[in-house]
Amino acid sequence: MLALGKVLVVDPSSVFRMVLSAALGPHCEEIFVASDLAEARDTLARLPGVSLVLARASAGQDDGFELLRRIGSRGEGRPDVILVAEQPNEQEALRARELGAAGYLREPVSLNDIARAIERKRRPLEARGERQRVFGLALLVDPQTGRPRLAWNLVDLSTTGAFIETTGPIPLGTDLELMLFVGPAMVVVRARVVRIQEPSWSHSAGVGVQFASLGQGARDLLNAALDDPPSQPTGGSNPGSSLVEPQ
Repeated sequence: MLALGKVLVVDPSSVFRMVLSAALGPHCEEIFVASDLAEARDTLARLPGVSLVLARASAGQDDGFELLRRIGSRGEGRPDVILVAEQPNEQEALRARELGAAGYLREPVSLNDIARAIERKRRPLEARGERQRVFGLALLVDPQTGRPRLAWNLVDLSTTGAFIETTGPIPLGTDLELMLFVGPAMVVVRARVVRIQEPSWSHSAGVGVQFASLGQGARDLLNAALDDPPSQPTGGSNPGSSLVEPQ
């Protein structure tokens, strides 16, 4: 059974606060509400035992990210924070992760979504003995500058496609240019998002991508790398790395 302790819901919408409080009520020791950042700060100052804060990711001037940043600066004993976004995006998801959020969820949010986020925060995948195999890194290339901008783990890989562990949703059909680092090899590929996976008890959120037609050189490098994939992602190329451009 979901047990959340003392929970603070922060949202400018009185309807959202009421509905979410009613849904969470049976699973909480106590539940409190705040309409903005100032009220949330006052509540947290009066109630140091709050264990979870649910806040809208972007709520005008009282941005949920500012609340997340303030809570993150409190050190030990701070509550977990889950941000809820009406229109989530990868940039906000990365920002939330960097600031230490327990979750960054899409509306409409469910109790299962909240439970999974808390589970992942409090019981990391490694602690449950369900470690996912990591083949390497996938770097997203900015098409305007040609430079990599984001880095993700590769948790599945073949010569036709890959599964990439992302921290937020990427729409189906999105075309990507990726730099794949697997062992000593570095291959540049063009790919399209063909599958979206929501986070679960044993798997991270991510997307499946299908590669555009690979040249034989790229295919040979991937086949060689897949014969002995690393257990941890590599951080970049080295003097012995091979580079193959997309065909």
